[in-house]
Amino acid sequence: MLCVPIVGPTRQEVERQIAAAEAAKGVQLLEFRADLWDEVYFPRSTLPVILTLRGKWNEARRFLASSPAYIDLMHDTPLTFVEEVGREFPRVKRIISYHNYEKTPENLSAALQQMRQLPAELYKVVCLANCSNDALRMVALSQNQPDLLAISMGERGQITRLLARPWSFAPLVSEEASALGQLTVEELHTIYGRDSLTETPTLYGLIGNPIAGSPSHLTHNRLMQQLGLTARYSKMVVDPQELPQFLELAKQVGWRGLSVTIPLKELVLPHLDQIDEKARAIGAVNTILFREGHLIGYNTDAAAALDAIESRLAVAGRRMVILGAGGAARAIVYEAQQRGADIVVLNRTVERAKSLAAERGVAYGDLESLQQECLHGYDILVNATPDPMPISAKQILPGSLVMETKIRPQMNPFLESAAQRGCQIVCGYEMFVNQAAEQFALWFPGCAATGALRRSLEQEVVKHL
Repeated sequence: MLCVPIVGPTRQEVERQIAAAEAAKGVQLLEFRADLWDEVYFPRSTLPVILTLRGKWNEARRFLASSPAYIDLMHDTPLTFVEEVGREFPRVKRIISYHNYEKTPENLSAALQQMRQLPAELYKVVCLANCSNDALRMVALSQNQPDLLAISMGERGQITRLLARPWSFAPLVSEEASALGQLTVEELHTIYGRDSLTETPTLYGLIGNPIAGSPSHLTHNRLMQQLGLTARYSKMVVDPQELPQFLELAKQVGWRGLSVTIPLKELVLPHLDQIDEKARAIGAVNTILFREGHLIGYNTDAAAALDAIESRLAVAGRRMVILGAGGAARAIVYEAQQRGADIVVLNRTVERAKSLAAERGVAYGDLESLQQECLHGYDILVNATPDPMPISAKQILPGSLVMETKIRPQMNPFLESAAQRGCQIVCGYEMFVNQAAEQFALWFPGCAATGALRRSLEQEVVKHL
């Protein structure tokens, strides 16, 4: 169920917002945020209404005769008033709310226990999520408590907007949100397919930082819906220091799978119960499967990148220069070596390149070394750095094959320069499609990484580049 907040503030805006919400698909409830309006009154609506006055409980009495479906009362409302509402207006259901606009307290259960001293049909806990772990703690709090609506505010709390029961607050447009981090009605419907969920979905997602450039929440949710899966996918910002607690909480609330991006691909290894042989050899994990309480790590980046390259050019016997020495570079070095390429690793911090090169027995240098490599010549150049143009355009050899590992934008300065110099180019989304298809095959047994699956992913990702 979706509840649209009516924020006003003018009477004209209130009436317009009500009419728009009543006409919108999938909206079943309105919240009259009368505490935000220029004047307090009770307009008509064809939809059930939550009346919210934020602490103005004496004023609320005037409007209870209008029979809102719910009245939202703050957790510090006097017990006598809460009981009077129950006696005098038995058709109006009571919500007892707790809000914290600064943080998510450590002991949420204690706050909830105190709230339950006030009689109500529903209890609502809303706190600012300063990290993704705060959001997962809120999800954990709400489990097995059907009379609790638990929501995290802020960008890092959006997973709770998808999972919130019995309803989620969602404005029609983001400018009319009543709290930080609210997803719009359209986002919850079109991206996450909330209206098609008849039960709590199994959870998958992307972790790392930054994650804003990834379209995975768009592509993966669309494919999950096309395949008829009761599963949903959410992007979550997770910094290295949060990772151990995040994985424990994810296990606790029933997560089933994760995609892993920078800077966690290497850092996640010590926290896994089992690591696939290829991922261990690479020293980086981009996919986690949760199975019977165990975390199993895989790497689907390696084959994904080389398959994209070899759709144009076989790498055996070819000289390949890889820019970068992080998790993606590790995967590409490993797989390219398995397929017979002659590899050079170049990185801004030469010590990282040296370390990776020593593990794999390949050549290395800093980025300035590329000028020398140009003299020797190379066949394939791969950008596995976060920089959209880590080198001079003059160092891209005409006629070589050039690959970018980042998804967005489809054409960045690196690829544009390569195209101008007559190079074959491989866009980052091609690697993304290949690795995502393999992830689906790992997460959903029987869902093979077929050509049809890859085409569906590619069609969806291209829409959002």
